[in-house]
Amino acid sequence: MRKQIHPNIMDDHERIKVIKEFVYDIELNNGNKIPCLKRSDILTVFNFKDADIDYIARHTKSFCKSFSNMTIYNNHFFFDSGNKVESITIVGVSFFCKNLNSLHVNLPQYEEVFADLALDWFYKVDFYEKHSTTVRNSLADRATNDTASEYKITRKMVTDQNGPKENIEDQNHFLDRKIVVTTGTFEKFTSRNKIIKLLYECGADVNSVITKKTHFVIVGKNAGPKKLETIALHNIPVITEEEFYQIFNVK
Repeated sequence: MRKQIHPNIMDDHERIKVIKEFVYDIELNNGNKIPCLKRSDILTVFNFKDADIDYIARHTKSFCKSFSNMTIYNNHFFFDSGNKVESITIVGVSFFCKNLNSLHVNLPQYEEVFADLALDWFYKVDFYEKHSTTVRNSLADRATNDTASEYKITRKMVTDQNGPKENIEDQNHFLDRKIVVTTGTFEKFTSRNKIIKLLYECGADVNSVITKKTHFVIVGKNAGPKKLETIALHNIPVITEEEFYQIFNVK
């Protein structure tokens, strides 16, 4: 049985710990599972009135429209037959928190904890899907965990526009000046950014999107189906997870 939360007497640390116990997984249309909070739990966590949830959800919808990205709202807010919020994913809740100032509620600690949870979730799925760039960047700018720190470092160091690193030690490395994309999860790496750093240091031009110009794709477990289709379409050479470990002597 989950612990009963008492919003008025718990301190922030204790409340955040209980929040994580409330989270449960639902399956999206693409097969990925994402953590969510039910309506009743959102009421309890934030000590809101019932109408507050729908009000802030509408405000969040306007916010998403303002920067022309309804993906957040459409994919992360779920409604019942009466058009009332039924549940919200952790990605949605993080943006929900961002808009709490509409009720003059200042809860930055919740915005951070849900941004942390959401960013960690992105690492478990295909983190570098192009359509999620705006969402990832927004989460990383508000999150405070190690995932956010690594993402910010890599965002500055490796982007599609910046290209490969200059003046590398081994200029004969077969990945030097090659366009490389990664997809899937890797057992020996909790962070995709660590993989990208290895590739960057050997001169690879690390991209997030597979095109006919891509030279190699490094494929881990649970690789994105769309990326696998693109690999086959353009007949792009694949480096498997085990081959990647051997190339970079990962034990």
